[in-house]
Amino acid sequence: MFGAKRLGAQPGPGELAVSPQRVLVLGAGMAGLTAALALRRRGHDGQVIERQNRVGARLLSTPLKGERYSEAAATSAPTCRWCSATCARLRCRWEA
Repeated sequence: MFGAKRLGAQPGPGELAVSPQRVLVLGAGMAGLTAALALRRRGHDGQVIERQNRVGARLLSTPLKGERYSEAAATSAPTCRWCSATCARLRCRWEA
């Protein structure tokens, strides 16, 4: 497991890691993508793996009989903008 000891001291906001590490992030939901983004900002090499063939986990909108259904909280305007921006920074595809 990757833990705080393996990553070393956490740099302050905007600081790069003293010793970049390779880190495996399990899951491409918003928590995993946020972790990957934070790792990248600190200079680490984070690899995200996901068992599904898409990102977003429970934030998926599912086409059903010509309409789209999703979890209501996941489609609130601030959440959608944040998710889209996060995926854009990580160069991954996400559909609300």
